[in-house]
Amino acid sequence: ALRWGDRTPFTFSGRPLPRQVRPMAPQGTLLIVDDEPQIRRMLRRILQPRGYVCLEAGGVQEALKVVREQRVDLVLSDINMEDGSGLDLITELQPRVPDLAVVMVTSTDDARVAVESLERGAYGYVMKPFQINEIIIQVANALRRRELELEHRDRETLLSARVRSATKALRRTQEEIALRLIAASE
Repeated sequence: ALRWGDRTPFTFSGRPLPRQVRPMAPQGTLLIVDDEPQIRRMLRRILQPRGYVCLEAGGVQEALKVVREQRVDLVLSDINMEDGSGLDLITELQPRVPDLAVVMVTSTDDARVAVESLERGAYGYVMKPFQINEIIIQVANALRRRELELEHRDRETLLSARVRSATKALRRTQEEIALRLIAASE
């Protein structure tokens, strides 16, 4: 029997729901780029149940093809792959898809590489072997930062349009005043 304050989630049949992550509404499309299929599979198993649509690519060229063909919100990329570097992937993606968030997931334990990836535009850097929560937090933070940057850019665009409009109106007003002054002086 259910009691007030019982926190165990139940189905309509009265049986408790199993304690596992429930699928959520889609939260974004992620591209997992790694030349090791088991890493891609592991990341997909962590992220899909949390509402992310997960696409996969085995290398840099395949990743570029996926990004050309589909909308992607975030890329999780290894650094050292058979057909190139994740750093080169960031460099290739930035001009093509400037709104794309990137998180590096790599076994390269080198502070210089981490700093370089962040300088090239990565939002985060996760070391393998990684903790599940670390991946979840890095993805959520990167997507949130991306969302905030997009909102900021949209506000700047709107503000610029308002400033242009106000400047045009001010000029028209100044011209009108000048014409009236000229007419009055005549």
